[in-house]
Amino acid sequence: MPDAISGLLDAFYDECANAIWEHDGLLNKTIGDAVMAVFNFPIRSEDHARHAVCAAREIQRRWRDQRESLAETFGLTGSALGVGIGIHSGELSLANLAGRIAT
Repeated sequence: MPDAISGLLDAFYDECANAIWEHDGLLNKTIGDAVMAVFNFPIRSEDHARHAVCAAREIQRRWRDQRESLAETFGLTGSALGVGIGIHSGELSLANLAGRIAT
C-alpha cells in the first residue's frame, strides 16, 4: 500500500507541476499530499492572480479526468480521491536555509 500511495502522489505532483508551469507558475514544494506554487516569480505578470486560478482549475480538471485510471493503476479506490485548492494573494518571502546549516 505505501508504494501505491507513493506512485499516486508522484503522478499527482507531475500533473500539478505541468499545470502550474503552463500558467507561468513555479512549483515551490510538495508537502505530503499538497503542493505549494508561486506565481509572479520569477516571471512577473500583472495577471498573476488569474494565472494562479487558471492553474488551479487545470489541476482540478486533470485530476477529475485521470483519478479513476490512476487509482486503478495503483490498486486504490479513486471515487473518494478529491482535490481541494486554496489560493492566497500577498507577499511571500523565499529563503535558502540549506546554505545556513552548519556541518
